[in-house]
Amino acid sequence: MAQNAEAQAFLRRLGELPDISGLDLGPAITPSLQDEADLRHLFATDRDNARLKDPYVGLVDV
Repeated sequence: MAQNAEAQAFLRRLGELPDISGLDLGPAITPSLQDEADLRHLFATDRDNARLKDPYVGLVDV
């Protein structure tokens, strides 16, 4: 399965992190958390939104 744009961006941010024990992941995951909040808002207010038609939206294929 090909990664969607959001998943690709998330994986890129993680890949750019230095290999340091105890590193703060906040800056790398904050955009993904905001995207999840946006998806939840759409689900609550606009169920016909095109982003919600993708059954894999918000998922990362590992």
